[in-house]
Amino acid sequence: MRERLYRGPLSRHGLFYWGMLSMGTLLLAILLGWYASSTGAGILHVSAIMLLSLIPLSDLATSVTNRLSAWIFPPRILPKLDYHQPVSSGHRTLSVVPALLSSVNATRSILDN
Repeated sequence: MRERLYRGPLSRHGLFYWGMLSMGTLLLAILLGWYASSTGAGILHVSAIMLLSLIPLSDLATSVTNRLSAWIFPPRILPKLDYHQPVSSGHRTLSVVPALLSSVNATRSILDN
């Protein structure tokens, strides 16, 4: 049961993350609008305050969403490769590493690494 609860949101991680982020931003904007209207601000002022506060509120919601996501879904250990054994031809890949080739010696050093 625990594994199903853990893997359920992970299978739709984009929906989970963006849903939490938008709901957090929306909730904070509604709370700010409610507070502004309770202090006697008109509908035009409340709308302007809510619109201008969307970027700072989304930044706050992003921080909370990232913290909650890291707490709910801790990092998992990835399997390791044994580089002492040759890699089979079916699993070989090409790694691209950007480098500046400034001299012949620097190029040899990059190729050796």
